[in-house]
Amino acid sequence: MNAHSQIQAEPLTEAALAFARAETEERKSPFAHQRLAHERHVLAERSTPLAPKSRCLDELEDDMTEQSAEQTLRAMIGWGRYAEIFAYDDQRQLFSLENPA
Repeated sequence: MNAHSQIQAEPLTEAALAFARAETEERKSPFAHQRLAHERHVLAERSTPLAPKSRCLDELEDDMTEQSAEQTLRAMIGWGRYAEIFAYDDQRQLFSLENPA
């Protein structure tokens, strides 16, 4: 007997099964939602509900290349605006919880 034959796998949850069966774009949704929720939390915790683009970009670059971070940030801004999770002022390069003036 090898070491692997003694391991018993736990059954997958319904959420795990749905994730496994989903197409690539559908699989991205939970990750996007989590990231957008994180940005909203960061804004809510600040003394002023504003955050510079650079703060978010630096954080993304901890986990991916600079180019991927830029693409991800553009997608986050679009989805965050669409879902009304946060606002982003292109001119000032600031995230906020209110629509920029």
